[in-house]
Amino acid sequence: MVDDGVSAVARIQTLQTLILSVKDDSTGPSSYLEGDCVSTIARLPALTRLDLSEHYKVDSTTMQALAQISTLVELKLQGCSGVNDDVLKALAAGLPAISHLDISGFRQHGRLSDEGVQVRFPSDARPGPHSPGMLL
Repeated sequence: MVDDGVSAVARIQTLQTLILSVKDDSTGPSSYLEGDCVSTIARLPALTRLDLSEHYKVDSTTMQALAQISTLVELKLQGCSGVNDDVLKALAAGLPAISHLDISGFRQHGRLSDEGVQVRFPSDARPGPHSPGMLL
């Protein structure tokens, strides 16, 4: 079920930046974001920056929905536990404009391989101090 707040935000057709990160002072992440909420957000035609940092579970349905937001330039998934090799491949395939992907604070060791973090995104540039890229 889509949250009423998310539905209301999704009506703002000119929205470019949406921050839904969880700022929790407890010992760990505390929020679960459902895929249908992200599917609703994905209909925002001008959305270029999305921050879902610290959501407890960003599941495969949510990740599939994220990969449909082709206008995204920046995606922050800092501290999300649902990131794995398949997710990075799906995001690389579905986000042609992405230039900044933040998956730092990743808590599930062993779910990302060397191959997974070497996925090439369409907007990849050679690494450098100011180049776009992926933060681990």
